[in-house]
Amino acid sequence: MATSNAVTLEHVNAFFSLDQPLQQLNIVPTATGGAGINNLDQYPPPKSSVPSWRRAGTDYVKRVLDRDKEAEKNRRQSQQNIAMNSTLSVNTLEDVESTVPGVGGPGIDELQEETTQQIYSTYFNVPNRTYDPDLTITSYREEILQQLNIHPVVIIQGPTGCGKTTQVPQYILDYHQSKGIYCNIIVTQPRKIAAISIARRVCQERRWQLGSIVGYQVAMDSRTSSDTRLSYVTTGVFLEKLVNAKRMDMYTHVIIDEVHERNQDIDFALLLVKKFLKTNSQRVKVILMSATFDSSEFAHYFSFSSRGDPAPILEITGKSKDVTEHYIHELATLFPKHEDQRKKTNFRQHFGMPTFEMDNPRIDPVLYEVVKKLMLIFDRIEKVEQQVPSDRDFAPSRGAVLIFLPGYEEICALSKKLQDDSFNNYFWIIPLHSSITVEEQTKVFRNAPPDLRKVIISTNIAESSITVPDVKYVIDFCLTKNLVTDPATNYTCLQLEWASKANCVQRKGRAGRVDIGKVYRLVSLAFYNQLPEYSIPEIKRCPLTNTILHIKKLNICEPQEMLAYALDPPDLSDIGNAVLQLKEALALTSRGSNPFDGDLTFIGRVMANLPLDIKLSKLIIFGYVFHCLEECIIIGTYYLIYSSLHCHISPCLLC
Repeated sequence: MATSNAVTLEHVNAFFSLDQPLQQLNIVPTATGGAGINNLDQYPPPKSSVPSWRRAGTDYVKRVLDRDKEAEKNRRQSQQNIAMNSTLSVNTLEDVESTVPGVGGPGIDELQEETTQQIYSTYFNVPNRTYDPDLTITSYREEILQQLNIHPVVIIQGPTGCGKTTQVPQYILDYHQSKGIYCNIIVTQPRKIAAISIARRVCQERRWQLGSIVGYQVAMDSRTSSDTRLSYVTTGVFLEKLVNAKRMDMYTHVIIDEVHERNQDIDFALLLVKKFLKTNSQRVKVILMSATFDSSEFAHYFSFSSRGDPAPILEITGKSKDVTEHYIHELATLFPKHEDQRKKTNFRQHFGMPTFEMDNPRIDPVLYEVVKKLMLIFDRIEKVEQQVPSDRDFAPSRGAVLIFLPGYEEICALSKKLQDDSFNNYFWIIPLHSSITVEEQTKVFRNAPPDLRKVIISTNIAESSITVPDVKYVIDFCLTKNLVTDPATNYTCLQLEWASKANCVQRKGRAGRVDIGKVYRLVSLAFYNQLPEYSIPEIKRCPLTNTILHIKKLNICEPQEMLAYALDPPDLSDIGNAVLQLKEALALTSRGSNPFDGDLTFIGRVMANLPLDIKLSKLIIFGYVFHCLEECIIIGTYYLIYSSLHCHISPCLLC
């Protein structure tokens, strides 16, 4: 969709044309202060490599919030004075809505009444639709709709598998259809595979064609139409829509799912949603959903009443399939025993069990062997459950296994172990990670071939939103890889870390969808209890360059003024570092002596439209300018997929 922020190749060609007059840009010097190898005498390096602003904290947040609170107080007083001097009569709820400033804009239901009725008559042919009584969320349908009619923001906390992701949007759509009211719902998902699979699931339930009234959009892949009233999109796509439109009232309902993940896109989306709710999109209803998050923190963040009342929280409780938890001590007999009697000083050493240290996350190779033996135990369990004779190799129905590992290299290592000819016990192994295509990722939803057990070996990509119904067993190494940044060098890399308890609970929820499930955590119970409740939000540990580009594209206020309203505001030094990097990349020019802001350049506008790291964006831009775009794309792709994953190209990629 063309917007005022759209940048085309014609713009790029015109900007870099030698026929155009040259423009002088005030570009900030690099971190070395302009010093090089041959000019140290003329340009000595800075005395201190850490300027004062890099040691700043989050004190700016209070200054910004206090200033805006005072401005809001003055604005309300001014409105009260106007109301007292006005002869306007307000008698009904409709009168109140018609006088609210900022309400309205594109997408008002009255303008689309005829189209809405045509769409509803086309797709809603079944009167008095009933919902699955086995889903826990079903009994909360009326309460959810009632809360949405009263409050601008509703928070739903429900266990994995309760049906919130697929059913809540349908409740809203069905309600509006029954009333003949226009609605346009957008649901965000943190990952492409989740958005696609959920949209397909909803269409399958309702016997609708994908891309008709329900669709999805992930990156450049869009299956929507003019009839679409329920869209599942990635959070990045949602952000682009908000930044380009500078409002969100083109939707009636915004549902942000899996808010517990707290990546930068989700936190920035929450910030924009909150800002637009207070300004130009006050009629939009917002729902936040997850199974594992601090709901009270989000409720207070979205407090809009003058009394400061938090947003309502609906906690979904009720029946669900049992998933039993097992820890490493219960698997002691699967570890190799020490033959040397002198080593039998304690239980752990006797069985060769690994030790776990909070400051040293790692995978002991012996755990791979334990997984292999555990696979054989699953066959024994199922033969007993299905009353299969002991002389049979395995039961006719073999539940799928989902194994969580932190990264690509670990997935390859375990895959190789399980595919060993001396062990292979009829496994259909499916690797699942971000560097494979969406088409390959969808293999996890297929049924295993006859006599084969489906074994999905995945990173945290399968942690939330993805429902593989036949998963009966989850094996969790309780590890993850998170993006972190070295503050001294601004180098970003994936770092191996212990997962939070919230991550582990999400992983547990992947089992037990259709049958009793089991989760095996390959750590001790005592160590598991030491894990942090939640992971550190990405906005507190990763570069803010792309987020600041979005803020500059919005052109509403300075980056620090916008980020002060984040759920967890970043350190001011992180904002300064990001602005400095953007200036060095030619995306921003200096604005006086302000180290926390700059003016967006044309190159910065192009970068803001590319979903890449700013270094890769700059590589692509100049590759196009110097007629070596294809080579730069190849270089950038290699860097993006392999270097960032800290692994080398190997045949294991095809496993």
